[in-house]
Amino acid sequence: MKLEKNTKFLLDTDIGSDVDDAFALLALLKLVPERLIGVTTAYGCAELRAKIAKKLIETTGHNIPVVAGESSPLSSPQPIHLTGREGFGVLTEEEREKPLEAFGIETNAPEFIVKQVTSNHEEVILICIAPLTNIARAIELEPKLGKYLKGLFFMGGGITFDSPTPKELRAGQTYRAIPSYNVEHDVEAAKKVISSIPQIHFITNDVTLHTKFARKRVEKFLRKKKNRAEALVANMLRVWLNYRSELFGFPVRVTYLHDVLTVAEALGMGFVSYVQGEVEVTDRGETLFTVGSGNHLVGHQIDRLSFLNWISELFLN
Repeated sequence: MKLEKNTKFLLDTDIGSDVDDAFALLALLKLVPERLIGVTTAYGCAELRAKIAKKLIETTGHNIPVVAGESSPLSSPQPIHLTGREGFGVLTEEEREKPLEAFGIETNAPEFIVKQVTSNHEEVILICIAPLTNIARAIELEPKLGKYLKGLFFMGGGITFDSPTPKELRAGQTYRAIPSYNVEHDVEAAKKVISSIPQIHFITNDVTLHTKFARKRVEKFLRKKKNRAEALVANMLRVWLNYRSELFGFPVRVTYLHDVLTVAEALGMGFVSYVQGEVEVTDRGETLFTVGSGNHLVGHQIDRLSFLNWISELFLN
């Protein structure tokens, strides 16, 4: 997708758990802060996540609206998953206890999404890097939301996901992928959004599993001289790596930048090649992708080296 001058972005995120959301927001603040018209938060502790996003934005000197949204999914076979360390390294104890009003944060994310999308007709790209609860609620308020959108980039779904992705996909063939996190943790919302909004780019786990932020890059980022926003993201990275190390019982020094790839694609970087077809979601959160005529563009292959060079330039120099 060509990035036109009038294009605006709205980020929907569950920032605060996996560190890739923070890197994704940092990328937008570095590259297109004047086009980022809002950040909405969802899933589990949406209000705390909103505080994290707001503080990260404020360290860059920008005044971008942050709006807390839905904490509870519409329907999921999985319990809400939290690390229990959301906000560590970013928010002080005092800030964790402060009311949202003290941060200038509102709590009507679905309404905010509808207002921004409809008042900027065919100019807004939604970047969705969380379970799709806020977007589904927005569709309930405005069923024609998709007609007002320029596009939607969603980090979720898959073609085969847990097995090697075929180099060639056959027309008419349906491929099944195990549940991905952002689908599985609100299956009903995913179904509603996918059936209601035609212009979706799926940044699938088939491609995001090639976004490893490997040990050398992690250590370089932690060592480099950083501005205030980067320092907060570095704190979140340390918290995330420590959490993963304790979870697995051995030192973890790598992470994956799933959400940064989603931002890159929304910005028109073109690291991902897509296959056209139709996506459906099962009650368990599995993705069924039928190749052929359809409204969806599903991430199939990635130019991994170009992406890694891009993130090195963006975050390490």
